[in-house]
Amino acid sequence: MSLRSLAPALLLNTSEHDLIRDFFVPALTHAFRYDRSVGCFASGWLRLAAQGMVTG
Repeated sequence: MSLRSLAPALLLNTSEHDLIRDFFVPALTHAFRYDRSVGCFASGWLRLAAQGMVTG
């Protein structure tokens, strides 16, 4: 399955969706590369999403 074949919801509302489970893990599982550029962020989510970045 490729990253393009994923069909995430058009709107991910945090009161209705788990962003880690519903977006980041599936997207990172199929990504070849992940680049992130932000000014300030908490890295705790990265630990939660790490299972999508494990190579097997």
